[in-house]
Amino acid sequence: MLGTEIKVLRKRLNYTATSFANKLGVSRPTLSEWERGITPISEEREKQIKQSLGFETCGDRADLHVHIDYLKLTFFDSLVD
Repeated sequence: MLGTEIKVLRKRLNYTATSFANKLGVSRPTLSEWERGITPISEEREKQIKQSLGFETCGDRADLHVHIDYLKLTFFDSLVD
């Protein structure tokens, strides 16, 4: 996962940078470094991000999960690897 992909994902999900960083369990500066391509996202961290967002990965497959937030249903597309 590239930093540009995580930024697009964050915007598609309507998260601010701060709230998205909190959701992922990282600091705001770390998220900023990922999005700007300064710091690469490790494979292990990518798996953690997908799990935090409701994706369970099994090999090449990402299963769809639903996130319910204040009576708003959000269906996630599969992430681009």
